[in-house]
Amino acid sequence: MGIKDSCSIESAEALRTAVGTLPVYIGNDNQALAVLQKGMRCITGACNACPELMIGLHEAYARGDGAGANEMQSKVREWMSVVARMPAMGEVPAVKAALNHRIGDIQAQGGDGGEGDSYGMVCRPPLESLCKGADSHQDVVSWMQANFPPS
Repeated sequence: MGIKDSCSIESAEALRTAVGTLPVYIGNDNQALAVLQKGMRCITGACNACPELMIGLHEAYARGDGAGANEMQSKVREWMSVVARMPAMGEVPAVKAALNHRIGDIQAQGGDGGEGDSYGMVCRPPLESLCKGADSHQDVVSWMQANFPPS
């Protein structure tokens, strides 16, 4: 059990001081390396679409590879800059579009075309899904193709 704070390291540190032994997790992808350097923990959202980045960052940090950790944090910031260009409240739709691209459209894999067959693309109000082919969707797909080519 713990508390997640997606604001800043400073607010998480204040929260950690206030709650004592209860772990405080920070959810700010852009600050993941700084979080580790402060001896804190990180749970991010946007990197659900590219867990290799957070795993790589954590592993590089754990083995004392500062250059590798910085490189991974730079890649995380690149992804977050794509997410930041999305329409309002766009992190969830961007992650869903990225997952759809990476995992694949279930309908293309033989689904029946039902509601669940477009994995990752459907958002519930008040969020709006990214439309395939729209500029925002293409930004996500282009970044994913450049950084995680199909194997």
